[in-house]
Amino acid sequence: PNFAVFGQAAMNDREYDSQTLVDGLLRSRDSTAYTYSAGVDFELNSLLRGDIAVGFLEDKKDDAYFEDVSGVAVDGRVQWFPSRLTTATFVAGRRVVDSGVRNSPSSLMSNASARVDHELYRNLILSGQVGYTVYEFEEVDREDEITDFGVSAIYKVNKHVHVNGFARRIDRQRSGSVILIDQDYKADLLGIEIRIYP
Repeated sequence: PNFAVFGQAAMNDREYDSQTLVDGLLRSRDSTAYTYSAGVDFELNSLLRGDIAVGFLEDKKDDAYFEDVSGVAVDGRVQWFPSRLTTATFVAGRRVVDSGVRNSPSSLMSNASARVDHELYRNLILSGQVGYTVYEFEEVDREDEITDFGVSAIYKVNKHVHVNGFARRIDRQRSGSVILIDQDYKADLLGIEIRIYP
């Protein structure tokens, strides 16, 4: 009852309304991505639970000008409960995403993150998180690395109104032969949001 094995498959079909001009010709960015993986779902002594899947990914381009992409697929989420008031969550993944760059139809995204939530009081939850993401662009020599740090607090005024305050620091570094000038940047974000549950 605390351990299961599973298999999964997914398809992602991308179709764009217009073609993109690359090397003097119009090119189609349409593609179909497939992911096949197997994994385990587990819960150990009510202290640790999660699911981890590893498999194969393939992104087939409609236009022969662009190369197909293939590699290892990862999808995992594990929760650890060191106490009744604290939860630590670890997430990792690897998949193909749209690059948003004209001459690079896709990129391999690998990410890992950790988050800790602590219930200081019944109506006050404090959280801290850190994340790391790498984008490996296809067709061009470019790689983006993103680190993300953040803290937040949720105050439950009542069961209908929650107030959330947060602070984040995002650092993005770009490298590769196509990066001719320094495009690294940092962003500091502060915010307050009010959530209403009717």
